[in-house]
Amino acid sequence: MYDFAAPGPINGTFRVPAGSLEVTAEPRDTVVVTVEPGDSSEASRDAAANTRVELVGDELLVEAPESKGLRIIWKSAKLRVTARIPEHSTVTVKVASADARLKGRYSEVRLNSASGEVHLDEAARDAVVSTASGVLRVGQVGGSLKANTASGDLYIGDVGGSVDAHSASGDITIGGVQGEASTRSASGDIRVGPVGGSVKANTASGDVEIASTRSGMVKVNTASGDVKVGVLAGTAVWLDLSTASGRTTSDLNVGGSATPPTGSQLTLQIRTASGDIEVHRVHNAA
Repeated sequence: MYDFAAPGPINGTFRVPAGSLEVTAEPRDTVVVTVEPGDSSEASRDAAANTRVELVGDELLVEAPESKGLRIIWKSAKLRVTARIPEHSTVTVKVASADARLKGRYSEVRLNSASGEVHLDEAARDAVVSTASGVLRVGQVGGSLKANTASGDLYIGDVGGSVDAHSASGDITIGGVQGEASTRSASGDIRVGPVGGSVKANTASGDVEIASTRSGMVKVNTASGDVKVGVLAGTAVWLDLSTASGRTTSDLNVGGSATPPTGSQLTLQIRTASGDIEVHRVHNAA
């Protein structure tokens, strides 16, 4: 176990191979790191013994060996790394094939995993999170979020800035976005809660549902799936809807002497080759 004094937030860098990584950001004035073999193999024991752990100023480095003749260890070793650091710290994580869980509240996060499940509780500012293969879960982000998985579902909570979320094969679920939202899935459903800005949602095969929108441009494209969009009451809307072999329904006021809008202006451009389109009014963004 490694124990360092840390009177304030730090910048932490974690590079580990297969196994697991768990970092907890909490109110504390120390940094505690534990590196253990993930299994009983000689490669894992050697990797744990040779992992570099140091804190210089406010820079923490936890790095498994990958040079000086030890590169083969990186490829075959499994480690179990745990760390407890001051909250509001910034972390950068790179794991080859490991589950990564970031608990607590961070300032900014950059996390890349070649293969494994990823979980981030909260980032007060921006976050960039990706995994080539695995489920990705993000709780809350105060700034902007970029989230990507080549194969797996995305579960995202509330985002204070903009969102760019992509899954090549999986569903995308977002609780709410105060800024703009851009979502893409080659094969999966897209579900987004209240959105404050413009929205782009594209899926080759899946349904798209947006709980409520109120301003900007909403562009939805799905080759095979239904589309449902809620429009906040008081919003002026321009509708551009098209489905090749489905029904289009809307309860919005589209003619006559409409009541002047009290909110923003919104354009809905929705395309589905094989699916229904439903546009409906909502009276609150919750």
